[in-house]
Amino acid sequence: MITTCPNCGWASPDGGEILRCAKCGWTKEFMEYDEFARLMGTSGCTVRRWVKAGRIKATRFGPRLIRIHRSEFNRLAGLPPEKQE
Repeated sequence: MITTCPNCGWASPDGGEILRCAKCGWTKEFMEYDEFARLMGTSGCTVRRWVKAGRIKATRFGPRLIRIHRSEFNRLAGLPPEKQE
């Protein structure tokens, strides 16, 4: 569980887990459907449908482990792409 932003050090006022930093916009590298859905303001079922329809790219890490990269969130949210180093 991430309680402070690893990018800028911002801490959540309620001490809860940080999914997206309010200060710098950092998000976790790979997110579960439900985490992605909370950030997008939709349901996990909707995110599953988006993945199935090809609207969002997801990465499979095993037979039942599927995650969505934060670059997909940035793309849908209209944020600039991250620098590739």
